[in-house]
Amino acid sequence: MSSGLKAELEFLASIFHKDHERLRIVSWHLDDLQCQFLVPEATVGSPPSPPPLTLHCTITESYPSSPAMWFVDSDDPDLTSILERLENSKPDSSLSQQLKWLICELCRLYNL
Repeated sequence: MSSGLKAELEFLASIFHKDHERLRIVSWHLDDLQCQFLVPEATVGSPPSPPPLTLHCTITESYPSSPAMWFVDSDDPDLTSILERLENSKPDSSLSQQLKWLICELCRLYNL
């Protein structure tokens, strides 16, 4: 299991590298993943952009039989709702599928 998980994490880290415009994998280990979702710079005269959103993912020993668990450093009810929907609607998804879904939902939330 760990070699497949390691390959999946390495693949994701190669796609969402430190210079990716929207999502960056900050760190990863076989039991956790930390990402930052970036919102574009605000245009002149508009409200400032929020800081990067930090997402934490805990990967259980039984992954992929048990889904990864996602957390966010925010009390924003919209973000909490997105993570709850991820947990309820994507229980058998791989990390790749979960990240794709999360990016789509966060882009929708921030009108990107």
